[in-house]
Amino acid sequence: MSGTYKLLSILLLLSGFTSCSSEPSESPHRIQDAWARPMIVTPQDGGHAGGFNTAVYLTIQNTGSSMDHLVEGDTPIAEGVELHQSVLAGEVVRMRRVEKLTLPPGELVELRPGGLHLMLLGLRTSLNPGDTFPLTLRFQRAAPAFLLVPVVGPGGR
Repeated sequence: MSGTYKLLSILLLLSGFTSCSSEPSESPHRIQDAWARPMIVTPQDGGHAGGFNTAVYLTIQNTGSSMDHLVEGDTPIAEGVELHQSVLAGEVVRMRRVEKLTLPPGELVELRPGGLHLMLLGLRTSLNPGDTFPLTLRFQRAAPAFLLVPVVGPGGR
């Protein structure tokens, strides 16, 4: 990970961003066990549109009393963040975009390999095991959640 993103991660920690196992005090959502797959971005492509992508997994529990929806995410290390669902089409697993993720009150929703996940599209930098990066999750009703997501290598989770 470049020095710029390491410095940004440290500054975000010091400025009150939560870790992936905490929730902002104003949010009724508990976000835990966030992690991302590593991805090496080669200099030829630079990670721009149509370039390198990776996935983020986590669990979200709506501890509030009202239905909510995860509607989008963003991070400075990627062109975009989309919610995707892996589906089996014949013998091929394909991903389809999901517009929003329903978060029923009191329930835990898991984003995991082979199922729902967040796709980081057009990575701007390589993600190596041990790196962390900031990710903001935005909800229909609740305040945004700010996370520092660790990058975990194969066999790490």
